[in-house]
Amino acid sequence: MKRINCYLLLILGLGLFSCQTETVSPDSVDLGYDYFPLSIGQVWEYEVNETNFGLLEESDTIFYTREEITDTVTDGDELSYYLSIFNKSSLEDEWVLDSVWTMKRTSSSAIRVENNQRLLKLAFPLSKGKIWDENILNTSEANEGEVIFFDELVTIDGETYDNALKVQYEQETSFIGSKDQVEVYQKNVGLVYSYKENLSTQPGERTIGKITEKVLMTTNE
Repeated sequence: MKRINCYLLLILGLGLFSCQTETVSPDSVDLGYDYFPLSIGQVWEYEVNETNFGLLEESDTIFYTREEITDTVTDGDELSYYLSIFNKSSLEDEWVLDSVWTMKRTSSSAIRVENNQRLLKLAFPLSKGKIWDENILNTSEANEGEVIFFDELVTIDGETYDNALKVQYEQETSFIGSKDQVEVYQKNVGLVYSYKENLSTQPGERTIGKITEKVLMTTNE
């Protein structure tokens, strides 16, 4: 009788365990694809503040950039999107086409081709602490990016983003110069902010180089 009761308890325990076990669908896992949305007709408009440090003088320039996905092209077995880049020097001016880049997203990466240079912008699945080399697909020196926060709230230039992703690239500060690069993405929007600094100190303590800050103004997403 005791042996029968033990068997019954074992069967009931297994049945309870099977009822509590839940299968997780891959579609329910957030891999981070929504931080790099791609579809024809998407538009992003940015204000760009550029500071140039020359041998003789320093200059500040504000201009505006419009990025628009206009078409697609097959890249091997993968789909790439044409990204038309327009610029203008003031809000009242007309947009002028500057160049055409490409973008694509695979199951493991988000890639932009800027002026024929392939850049690995995001590596999936995204998670806090995830690290990758932005220049792994080109011949430039390594530039590691790291996810600092993921799916968090952040305020940039008075605008609040509630599902933001921050990527911090390699930072360097020394007596010969400084380097810094930050990118912030919003889920279902894409890039909303970037900062890039590349400065070097010349003999006589003269600094040369460039600082570029890019802030999203409007998007149709």
